[in-house]
Amino acid sequence: MDNTFFRRDNGDSDNDMWYNIVNNIMLLNSEAFFRAVFDAMQNHPTYVILSDFESDRKIFIMEEMLKHYEAREDFEKCKVIYEIKKQIEIENKC
Repeated sequence: MDNTFFRRDNGDSDNDMWYNIVNNIMLLNSEAFFRAVFDAMQNHPTYVILSDFESDRKIFIMEEMLKHYEAREDFEKCKVIYEIKKQIEIENKC
C-alpha cells in the first residue's frame, strides 16, 4: 500500500504538518482513517465527486478503501464507495 495517500506535488511547505498528520493516521490506524473518510464520503458525496482534489488520487484512495472493506466483507460500504468512484470517473471524462 502507498504510504503517502496525499502527495504534495506543488512543494507547498505550509501544508507539511497537515500531510504528515493524515499520513501518520493512515499508517497507524487505517481502520479509523477509512471510517472517517467513508463517513465524509457518505454524508457529502457531491463534495467528494466535484472537489478539486486530483481525481487520480481520489480513485486510488477509494480502491484502497474497497480492498479494505472487501477483506472485511463489508459489502454495503463497498457499494457506496463504488458508486461514488463511478461518478468521479464519469466526471473525469467530461
